Amino acid sequence: MIIELFEEGCATGTFLILQIKGTSVKIENRIKELKFDIPVRTLIYSELFIAPVLLVVCPINLNPIKFYYLWLQEYIRVVLNHDRPTWRNNKATIRVSIPVNNYMPGNEKHLFFIANFPNRLFDWTQLARICMNIKFYESKLLETPEIDYVILEKVINLLEEAKNLKSIFGDQNWKWSNYMRKNVIEPGLEAANLILTNSSCDKFKARIKLYSCIESLIAGLSVNNDYRYSNLLWETKGDCNF
Repeated sequence: MIIELFEEGCATGTFLILQIKGTSVKIENRIKELKFDIPVRTLIYSELFIAPVLLVVCPINLNPIKFYYLWLQEYIRVVLNHDRPTWRNNKATIRVSIPVNNYMPGNEKHLFFIANFPNRLFDWTQLARICMNIKFYESKLLETPEIDYVILEKVINLLEEAKNLKSIFGDQNWKWSNYMRKNVIEPGLEAANLILTNSSCDKFKARIKLYSCIESLIAGLSVNNDYRYSNLLWETKGDCNF
């Protein structure tokens, strides 16, 4: 099944591809995850798509009705490629673990996050470009104790552009996004604007704050696209986006 997500009655242009399976296994008492065997060919097929492909498991005897789901491409990137790197050589099936918090109805916000992956992927590329440009201008600012206000304005414009990447920093339900916006981008903008407009401020402290925020933004870009780190979070804390 292919579905388009709507928000408050309006089309979002985001889609999910569902691979639907029924099960008679009782799963109400499972605490952390639901185990399910899925054909290797289905997993490999899911990798052909940019749109998220979800394994949807429907307990046929459950009342009230609900289903559990797993974002297959992200599960491959975070779990299988690290824990079972030769999984594609299996001839039949692979056992996957579905977090029991991934259920519907009741977890709509997570489905919106997953469906937004293609838009988020585009915004990650824009953020990478922004970070490269900011790093270049930062090096220019560090070359002299005198402040180049033309370059500083370019840094401010780039930080504003980053802040306006809707698929990343506009997601109000994404904890990492909210933290980065409130504790990195906005303080960096505040420090830069303070240097630009307030001649009596402590420009040394403001510059240190700005440089710190720039480095944190670049580090955040790297960490959130490092699936080794995502695998570590899954293994140690059970944290995941899939």
